[in-house]
Amino acid sequence: MVKRSQAITVIGAGRMGRGIALSFSYHGYVVTLVDVKNRSKEQFSELLVRSDKDFTNKLNVLIKAELMTEREAKSIREHIQIVHIDHNRAGWKDNDIVFEAVPEILTVKEATYQTICSIIPSDALLLSTTSSFSANDLAQLVTNKERYMNTHWLNPA
Repeated sequence: MVKRSQAITVIGAGRMGRGIALSFSYHGYVVTLVDVKNRSKEQFSELLVRSDKDFTNKLNVLIKAELMTEREAKSIREHIQIVHIDHNRAGWKDNDIVFEAVPEILTVKEATYQTICSIIPSDALLLSTTSSFSANDLAQLVTNKERYMNTHWLNPA
């Protein structure tokens, strides 16, 4: 079992979420990448294929540049699991650090924070990649506001 401090959750499986997940995986963290979109099983399977292709392409650049080995790349890739927010919460609900990387749409962020705050521990850090909204305004949507912060990543992460 992975210690909570060695595991990170990233909410939002788009470009930013995948980039953040990969960045943490590079450093040995176990990452659960959580998709929040309402998708059919087929659409979710397509997301898994696209994500795997994206991770593989990014890791292959580093392999070709001789910055990592194929074995290291495989390990990095194996440290990322993609799940849907409505399923399989066991792998991420107890993590100490949760990154929100959903689209810059206030209603989406509101719904996501409401769901996240009902699931994660009250002392878990909740970080956002927002570039469109005030961190102070978004903090009002979070239980235990003192744990919320903006950690804006450049795009792509």
